[in-house]
Amino acid sequence: MRAIFQFLVCFVAAGNGLAVGACTSETGSMPVLEPYFEARDARTSTFCGCFHELVGSGDPVACEEAQALTGAQKGCIGGIFDDHPADQYTYYSAPLECLAAVESDYAACLHPLGCEDFDGLDVCVKAYNEAVLDCPRLSEHDTEDFEQCMLL
Repeated sequence: MRAIFQFLVCFVAAGNGLAVGACTSETGSMPVLEPYFEARDARTSTFCGCFHELVGSGDPVACEEAQALTGAQKGCIGGIFDDHPADQYTYYSAPLECLAAVESDYAACLHPLGCEDFDGLDVCVKAYNEAVLDCPRLSEHDTEDFEQCMLL
C-alpha cells in the first residue's frame, strides 16, 4: 500500500496537477504533447473506473473530472516546450514520449485488475514510479515550470 500513497502524492503533484483551457492545436509542441495528454487521460479513466475512492472521489466520473488536465494546464505545459527552438525537438520529445509510454503501460497494468485488487494496484504503482524515474529529464527550471502548470 505504501507505493499507492507514493503514487498518489506524485499523481497530485504531477498528475492532478502529471491540470488547462488555453491549449490550441496551433501550439508547436502539440504533436508531442497530444500523445502524452491522451495516454494520461486513458490512464486516469482506467484508474478512476475502480479506484476512485482512493483519491477521495465518490464515483468514477467525479474522479476523472478532478484528475483531468484543464485547458489552462495543457496550455501552460505547451508553453514550456514552445519556448525551445525547433532544433531542440528531442529535448522535449524524449521525456514526453517516455511519459506517454509510461502512462499507457500503467493503464494496461490496471486494466485487468478487479476493483478490490489492491495488491495488483500496488504492483502497477511500483512499476509506474520506477518507469517515470527512468524517463529522460527536463532541465530543473522546466521541471519546476511543469510542476507549477499542474497546480493551476
